[in-house]
Amino acid sequence: LLLILSTKLAAQDSLTVRTLTQTNLNTVNLSVLSTADRSYITGGQGIGLNKFQGKHYELEPLIFEAKISPNYFIRFSKNDNFAVSITPKVIIRMFNQQSNPINTPTFNPKITVYQVLGGHLNVDNFFAERIGLTNGISFYSSLTMAHHSNGQDGDYFADEDGTVNLKNGNFSTDYISLGLHWSNIEQLNPNNRLGFQPREILSIGSIVYEQHIKYLTREDKITSDYYYNKLTLTNMFVTDRPNLEKLGKVIYSYSASIYMAPGEYETRGGFDFTYGIKPLKGMDFYLFARAFIGPDYYNLRHIYKRKAITLGIITDTMHMPIF
Repeated sequence: LLLILSTKLAAQDSLTVRTLTQTNLNTVNLSVLSTADRSYITGGQGIGLNKFQGKHYELEPLIFEAKISPNYFIRFSKNDNFAVSITPKVIIRMFNQQSNPINTPTFNPKITVYQVLGGHLNVDNFFAERIGLTNGISFYSSLTMAHHSNGQDGDYFADEDGTVNLKNGNFSTDYISLGLHWSNIEQLNPNNRLGFQPREILSIGSIVYEQHIKYLTREDKITSDYYYNKLTLTNMFVTDRPNLEKLGKVIYSYSASIYMAPGEYETRGGFDFTYGIKPLKGMDFYLFARAFIGPDYYNLRHIYKRKAITLGIITDTMHMPIF
């Protein structure tokens, strides 16, 4: 149900690799693919550990984690290079405890403005190919305004010893982000240095700088616990597997981040890797495995350094609500 809501609720036109290949890469249509979150659902808490103040703890037992992130993409003219995306993003964890609570869901709505910068550049560089900067690439910029909160109004600290109130403590912050994005679809030849067999490939990437705003809704007491600045490099590839005719496409992506803040906050790093396979051609989702290392992204639980491997299903990025 979560996957259906996230992909079909406002779907007007489903894009495919074939139709995208026929689309002019220098249009703003593809920018939504460069920046949009992908909805997913994972079963259980996975395998891993939480680390806090030098001690390791078992992952909290979960029934599932789900991200619901439909992107409502608005373009004012068919040939316009300017567009807006509205994303009512929510992440929820149902805990495997009495009454199966969903404690402090993560609400992360955002509005993003896109602008085409240009494209069809000729790139012939080994490192550039590794991050998807191949011939025919198109570039876009984005400006995002977002809110991140958990919908609670309790005190941030549970007691005087500085223990964070994970049950109903208030978590709230606002931020803006600036991004440079690229996307490309091409037929790769057998001698391509990436080593792929000839097939269609969609490569998407971005470099995004995120700046949190101190004087809006940011919870005062999280000053030394939560970052102010974040820099992220993301790459995603969607390809065919011609040697596995009965399987659909393969998706793999990675994201590397640096979290920073002035004062007592310790600079941290994060890495997120996903690999998924469509069970059958024509399906709108992938079975995927995810490895995550970094500060927990689930609001109040940012105090934990999370290391986890999870399994689940993820929506097909080529079937998005496009207006």
